[in-house]
Amino acid sequence: MPDSALLKMEAMTTAFSSALNATQRPMWLNFHCLGPWAPWCAAQGNSWRIGPDHHDSWESLSEVLLVLGSAAKHGGPYRWTDPDFLMTGGAGCDDFTPGLQCPGMTPVEYKTEFTLWSIAAASMLVATDVRALSPLQQEILLNKELLAVVQDPSPEAGGLAYRPAVPLHSEVWARTLADGSVAVGLFNRGNTTSTISVDFSRLALPGCGGEGYAASTCKAAVRDLWAHADRGVAEGHYASAVEGHGTVALRLTPQR
Repeated sequence: MPDSALLKMEAMTTAFSSALNATQRPMWLNFHCLGPWAPWCAAQGNSWRIGPDHHDSWESLSEVLLVLGSAAKHGGPYRWTDPDFLMTGGAGCDDFTPGLQCPGMTPVEYKTEFTLWSIAAASMLVATDVRALSPLQQEILLNKELLAVVQDPSPEAGGLAYRPAVPLHSEVWARTLADGSVAVGLFNRGNTTSTISVDFSRLALPGCGGEGYAASTCKAAVRDLWAHADRGVAEGHYASAVEGHGTVALRLTPQR
């Protein structure tokens, strides 16, 4: 888009935001930032679209996550990122039948979508009849442990923390939560199962590396948020097999 059009959009959005504030009535303004981020976006509204429409396909989800991973770090109270609708809710299915799974992606891919939206503290929007959720939709959309992550009162959003050197196509997403624990997503962009490891020293786990600690021996209790199971206490790192296009969701709680 030409610079002149971007400047016009910035001016229009700024004027609209000012007009809403002038009413002195509480309102929530969602607007399009015309890209992953621009300095003027933070002051104009409460949630901002980070890119094009999200469709019910792996190709679309993969593209959205490329932007969300870096854009989400600009999020915070009253300025959350909006990567568009969760396809898990049924949006995008022309032949969607209430109570049936939306057919565009696999259950593994839908879980990746919900996990990384949660860690990014992104807007959770669905377009479906919530009275007739399929078993898969209930499993994903009503995951209380991941909903606790997205609703956590931490003032900072999460996002892509780093990309491990190996295996290829692997990513570690993270969000530090208000109680000092860290929500982590081990995301496999590849097509086949790979083992992905999270290095605790790269997450700035509270207390790790401080007095009485060494990054290599930092310990954390590990909770699997999809299995709803404790995985014991890990030291220095934690590794898990991750299906292709899948994400293992963890909550790490630092231990002395």
